[in-house]
Amino acid sequence: MTARATDQGGSAAAHCVILFASIHDVTAADRELRDAQIWCDMIPTPRSLSSDCGMSLEFRCRDLSAVRRRLQDARARPRGFFRRAGEQYVPLPAREGEGSRPATEGESGPS
Repeated sequence: MTARATDQGGSAAAHCVILFASIHDVTAADRELRDAQIWCDMIPTPRSLSSDCGMSLEFRCRDLSAVRRRLQDARARPRGFFRRAGEQYVPLPAREGEGSRPATEGESGPS
């Protein structure tokens, strides 16, 4: 794995996570984003989000629109987008322009 991404000022950038159904989707998305020169890193899927696929992609939240556009026509199909908030993860809207829906108590991410 690579070092944590930082903003130009040296502070840690806000990170988001994409969940996928399989490692094949993770590697395809990783390739797509790197080809577009969008920083991403394969990370173990946080247990609080899912136990389906053991790996996820982390990226800078400021790149969310570019990530969505790049993956829209890609072979990889994201199962969910989340923003890291400390030790927790906040679900992001399924599509650009939708309002985010707050996670309900006991919700552990997409099924």
